[in-house]
Amino acid sequence: MPTNPWVALDPTSSRSPARELRRLWDAYLGDGRIGHVRQPISESWGRSRAAGVDPSKSRAPTLLADRHDVRERWEAHPLEAAAPLIRRWLMPFAGECEHLIVVSDAEGLILWLDGDAKLRSTAADSMNFVEGALWSEAGQARSACAIESRQLAE
Repeated sequence: MPTNPWVALDPTSSRSPARELRRLWDAYLGDGRIGHVRQPISESWGRSRAAGVDPSKSRAPTLLADRHDVRERWEAHPLEAAAPLIRRWLMPFAGECEHLIVVSDAEGLILWLDGDAKLRSTAADSMNFVEGALWSEAGQARSACAIESRQLAE
């Protein structure tokens, strides 16, 4: 049976997925070695490193788009019409597992975010994870450069 290419780890692993992924991430940060993570995950880690994203930052420097622009992009997105169905089917699981439901566009701009209000607030406060935030690897690097430029100018 083919495995899902979007799953972070091999599902046959005997370790806790969260602990195993953390162990592999720590190894990658330490020596650049990519362990047994799936291709989309390793590619993301590589893009982040190539873009100069600092993984030690606890709060991501995030560019925010204009609310009107975000609303227009969301209304034009193919998943916008399915949002009520997505909410209906995923919210019970998201709430139980403390996950958020997120839709971004191809550039990594968060168009729609749903989930427990407390969790959303924590994500917004702790890491700038909000609708209108640019969460691509390149966007994070651009944000960091913009912040450094502002700090140097002050």
